[in-house]
Amino acid sequence: MAILFKEDWDNYPNAIVDMKTSNKSFIDLAVLYREMGVENHAFLLALHNPALVGVDPHSDNLTMVEIQMIIIEATENPWYFFRECVLAPPLAGIDGVPFKANRGNIATLWNFFNHMMTLLIQPRQTGKSFTVDALMTGLMNIWSSNTKINLLTKDEKLRTETVGRIKEIFKYIPKYLNLRTKSDPDNGEGIKVGLMNNEYKTHVAQSSAKAAFNAARGLSSPIMHIDEFAYYKHIDTALPAALPATGAAMDNARNAGAPHGVLLTTTAGWLDSAPGKYAFEFYSEAAIWDERFYDSQNLEAYNKMVRTNSSAGMETLVIDMTHRQLGFTDLWLKRRIQAARSTEGKAETDFLNIWAEGSSASPFDKQMMKEMKATIREDAYKQITERGYIIRWQNGVRPENLTTEKMVMGLDTSDAVGKDDIAMVIRRVSNGEVIGVGQFNETNTITFGLWISELLVEFTGMTLIIERRSTGTAIIDHLLNLLTAKGINPFTRIFSWCIQERNKNEGRFDQVMNDGLNERTQDMFRQQIGFATSASGRASRDKLYGAGLQQSMEYTYTKIYDKILVSQILGLTTRNGRIDHSQGNKDDLVIAWLLGYWFLSNAKHVEQYGLEQNELLANVNLNVAKDDTEAEDIKLSNLYKAKLHTLMEKLEKTEEPAMINMLLTSIERLKPKIKGGDGHLNIENAVSDIMTVKKKVGAVDDTPQYLHNFGIV
Repeated sequence: MAILFKEDWDNYPNAIVDMKTSNKSFIDLAVLYREMGVENHAFLLALHNPALVGVDPHSDNLTMVEIQMIIIEATENPWYFFRECVLAPPLAGIDGVPFKANRGNIATLWNFFNHMMTLLIQPRQTGKSFTVDALMTGLMNIWSSNTKINLLTKDEKLRTETVGRIKEIFKYIPKYLNLRTKSDPDNGEGIKVGLMNNEYKTHVAQSSAKAAFNAARGLSSPIMHIDEFAYYKHIDTALPAALPATGAAMDNARNAGAPHGVLLTTTAGWLDSAPGKYAFEFYSEAAIWDERFYDSQNLEAYNKMVRTNSSAGMETLVIDMTHRQLGFTDLWLKRRIQAARSTEGKAETDFLNIWAEGSSASPFDKQMMKEMKATIREDAYKQITERGYIIRWQNGVRPENLTTEKMVMGLDTSDAVGKDDIAMVIRRVSNGEVIGVGQFNETNTITFGLWISELLVEFTGMTLIIERRSTGTAIIDHLLNLLTAKGINPFTRIFSWCIQERNKNEGRFDQVMNDGLNERTQDMFRQQIGFATSASGRASRDKLYGAGLQQSMEYTYTKIYDKILVSQILGLTTRNGRIDHSQGNKDDLVIAWLLGYWFLSNAKHVEQYGLEQNELLANVNLNVAKDDTEAEDIKLSNLYKAKLHTLMEKLEKTEEPAMINMLLTSIERLKPKIKGGDGHLNIENAVSDIMTVKKKVGAVDDTPQYLHNFGIV
């Protein structure tokens, strides 16, 4: 029906780009798309019939021929309808206001006409409702027939307001496009257009889960809109109950070539509320919108890209637009927040698109969370790779500038809710800064493993620490083969316990370092690659969520930037004395983030990965120095840190009891000189590991008394 992809222009050989439209917002947006690098930037200016250039569909002096051309154009071309025919009811005066195109509403409409299940998040008072109301106006009068459209909204007040708004828009489209007659019923619960046999039905949230299930089960329609998705009571019951019937109706509409789709709209919600948790789970699993999706070859290619980059492997999408991305100034935002008399939490959810935490069970203090949220960046560069995977590069980073940068990639391959999730967080070695984030769903582990191997080859300073669970084992196996084929010893690019525990088994270490390209060696020690996140032991989940989480927050919480990662961290809670993700929320990105920090703070013998021990987190505190004196103190601290690692190396290698005691004394004396205490260095843990090994081999009889001062027993 509409020109959506570049190849669609071939279906309308006479179509032109209407640069003479009176609605300049569409031209401005097309220009912005072009500046953003979008090749298919002119679709929203499509005009199928060039004879309509300069014709005002609202004119009282149209000929019957012109009216007929406008009806045909609006029927074939939704962009013409929104651009030329839709007017917003005036807030003052009598004249309607033209539909103003922006990055949020055009992306929403484009995805609806591509039948993509879409969650739209925008600040209040930025036109989110008007966009959907205008869409419903077109569906009811032009593009649909014999169709029922269902609206689910959170309460009676919003239902009445929505129905009233749509009826008003009906009055401001050209009268020959408004097919509603006096014989159509007029009430506050729905809208009928009898001439098209279309009905807009509304439903409000139910007081109980059982009532929500029973009500939703009968919602059979090809078009469904859920408003205030993150605030709709019992949405976790209602939506799963409604989707089967809706899916069957959409299949029928698809076969008939009729409009169909599910659209969810909301402001950000509260992570400790049931609907907020459910909505955020959807948010976390869906692919994140990027304007370069407009350049997809066709619908099939676009659907595949969305499936690949949604962690649930579904065709679901999130369009998350801030006030700046929609063309509103910071001054506008400030005044709106002041006028609304919003509390901090309400301002975050209503105007800043931040999923807020309202729970006292959060393991972090309010000030830390506030500062972490302040780091969220809107300007992530979304790299769409040749294989269709997307990396969100943060804080102005571009991949072409990272080919030799020292980085660690944490890769989480498990899924707390039983789905095939893969989450990636790339950190800068020197300060733990997050520079790349990705969420993927790809059942073909061969393809994904090939892509990861290509990244390791492209970025020569990157080390991978991968969770050895779920698809992780298969990915590791593919990486062994792929890196070996390129002449790269995989044990030098992927974290392994063969290197980490060199002191325990020197022979194993020598074998993987000297013969790591050998298939037999790889078969013997492949199980030593990766971090298992087991229930207990050296690679337990508790090690990540214990000291690792607290230290990663303490030293790097101002360097996270990515909105979804921040939101997942905010969703952590304390349950039964343990830190974990709250029910309904996810933590796959948190695990990937923590894996990277664990490596930076605990990895040993890192020279085997092409790193130097004293460069790991070397600048972790430099960004928070208050003055030149403190910066100098931090630099001096880093020198002590390098000396400490030298002492630790000697401690690992010596078996002489007298020398062991001397080294332990030196380590104890050096510790207070290191800025920030022992936090990110995990001195106690490292010493404890070394001494445990020495006790097992009989080098020492027991832990020296003064190590108890370190908390070591």
